[in-house]
Amino acid sequence: MIAGIDNAVMVAPGYSHNLVLTEDGTVWAFGANGQGQLGNGNTTNTTSNSTPTKVDFSAATDIGHIVQVVTSANSSYALDDRGQVWGWGSNAYANLGNGQECNKANNCININATPMLIKVITTDDNNATVTATEKVIQLAAGKDHVLALTSKDAVYAWGLNTASQVGYNAEKNGENNANTANAWADIITTPTKLPWFADKDVRRVYANGNASYVLLDNGKVYPWGMFGETDGTGKTIYNDLNEPTDKLPSLTNIDNMAMGTMHLIAHEKADNQNKNGSLFTWGWSFEGSLGNKDTTHIWMYNNPIPVNLSSQL
Repeated sequence: MIAGIDNAVMVAPGYSHNLVLTEDGTVWAFGANGQGQLGNGNTTNTTSNSTPTKVDFSAATDIGHIVQVVTSANSSYALDDRGQVWGWGSNAYANLGNGQECNKANNCININATPMLIKVITTDDNNATVTATEKVIQLAAGKDHVLALTSKDAVYAWGLNTASQVGYNAEKNGENNANTANAWADIITTPTKLPWFADKDVRRVYANGNASYVLLDNGKVYPWGMFGETDGTGKTIYNDLNEPTDKLPSLTNIDNMAMGTMHLIAHEKADNQNKNGSLFTWGWSFEGSLGNKDTTHIWMYNNPIPVNLSSQL
């Protein structure tokens, strides 16, 4: 139990900081704060950061009730019930989606120590102003990129794209487009609507590290971005996926997933044989992270492995 926090409804663990959302919509933060990721107006790293502090939304106008919080390496995000996205912390890789990479050449502020509004949905396909009929309903964040799912099953993304975790950076359809106009930039500076989901029923989006995932209503999971495949000798080759790809064909009836930094968990819907559903894990097998006694210490297991919970043994 964390002293001072009651009625918690969501926890978002980051790489070195954490957010907790309580029932009344208050966001608490603790951990590292050198990039303003605690959202309390400063960028100091002190021992007091181990005590939860309220994120300062006092300057956020027209903010709704916060319903989700997520974290990346050095940035934080919150979604309110109006479909508005708020971000704070590091902006080094356009994490806050404000239109430019923050570096010496651009001479822009690299850190926002209090929440700022991120305008995810600005125009529709006809370049007209979007009305309240579409809003963001879910967020996911990797190390330095962000995904946003809308009520129209559209997916927007921004931030770091060096491994095609947003999309189309290196190879496209087998062609090397890394240095051509067909390749997207290493950093996507504003929320960008991804082209693959126009006719798809998207249930949720997920992200970890430099990878992204989408779960469709049909229970299929599609990854893109960094993806390693290990051969029979234990050697792993990394081939960045430039768009959602059917690399997890054994997962066919999934209803939810959970992200570790370098490993993943998927829950398969219950059926007559398994009333609680099944769990599958894949990714980096480190200190038992995959929950299977027969796995060895390698990166990575790219075929999902069934997990035997103690109650099932």
